[in-house]
Amino acid sequence: MRSFLILLLLLPTVPTALAQEGAADWGWEDNPVTQTPALQPPLQRDTKPNWDGITGVMWNEQPLRETLGHFASRHNIGFMLDRRIDPGTPLSLDVKQASVRDVFDQAATQCALGFCELETVAYLGPPDAAELLQLLVVLRNEQLAKLPKTQRDAMLSPRPFHAELLDTPIETLQRLADEIDFDGTAFAQPPRGLPHDVWPEIDFPNESPCTVFSLILIGFDRTLAVSNDATKLAAMPIPRELVVTREYKGTVARQLTEHELLKLAPDASISAVSQGVRVEAPLEQLAKIETLVTKRTIAHNAQRRQTNMRQNPVAANDALTRLQNERFTGNFTASLDKLLKTFTDSVQLELIIDEQSFAAKNVKLDTRISTSFEQATVTEVFEKCLAPVGALYRFEGETVIIYIE
Repeated sequence: MRSFLILLLLLPTVPTALAQEGAADWGWEDNPVTQTPALQPPLQRDTKPNWDGITGVMWNEQPLRETLGHFASRHNIGFMLDRRIDPGTPLSLDVKQASVRDVFDQAATQCALGFCELETVAYLGPPDAAELLQLLVVLRNEQLAKLPKTQRDAMLSPRPFHAELLDTPIETLQRLADEIDFDGTAFAQPPRGLPHDVWPEIDFPNESPCTVFSLILIGFDRTLAVSNDATKLAAMPIPRELVVTREYKGTVARQLTEHELLKLAPDASISAVSQGVRVEAPLEQLAKIETLVTKRTIAHNAQRRQTNMRQNPVAANDALTRLQNERFTGNFTASLDKLLKTFTDSVQLELIIDEQSFAAKNVKLDTRISTSFEQATVTEVFEKCLAPVGALYRFEGETVIIYIE
């Protein structure tokens, strides 16, 4: 049991971002948003991607897509090779001991390709496409998170995805749209229609439809467009000249220097913000920064997990499992931000507070909170602390994110 007299806010490791995209830049209709009937949640496979698993491989002139596809499947990861890459490209790689993530990275380097790690899918393709994909998925997720709950859940909830051998991308996109109650007829209509193509079988264990759409469309140098009434989907050219503002927050973000950011994005405008840095830059330049932050965040989180595992070898690599048997007792009055900071420090959690969401609801972070708990779980502590201001929380590995809807 742990007891507390106070609590406080630890600056994060995972960069969260607030992309400021105008509806005119990404939308394509001007109808008001409407609510559609509730969907039944899709069944999900009980699998987790094993990005950090240690493995070894010995491949000698093996066909790229087939080899990495089998490798990905063994580790509960989906694999996508960009349509512009020859699937028979010979892959030679000899790795004695490395993480699954590093094997994909080394395979991409060996073939002069880019590698993008999404939640449950490894993408290999042209280097500039891999960088853009990372950022486009994040921006699209943030845009869709603002939709009504039914449409938001349909687009962002992970689910198994399968496309049959010889399906065309238009068939695949339209079928997926139908499954989540969106209108995908525009995928086949000019000027947004896609060229005829025939694809191999695709199997993703558990990925969001939003990400699947992005993975398929990146090979055509396009991204997903959602109508303003949140009922129709289409493909649109990637707006490469679009200037996007994005905030990176957390331990990794605070270590970024203006010099290294400008080296990647010479046209960027950079300023410091609470918990991190704000960057305004053209999409393609910002994609390079997104890739840098993502790679450093992955490395930073891996190091934290190793430290936690040394301290508690039986715990899994996520905070909820690590803290599942902990119980906490406290009786106090303090400001919300200090309350959260002290608690997350004590349990070795990284904390990100979405300050913009608090400001949008006119809720101050220094609001005084009086609460008490006895033998509470970690989730019960957050619920008790956040209930007075109507805030929510979510865990991402060893990070907890606080926000208001």
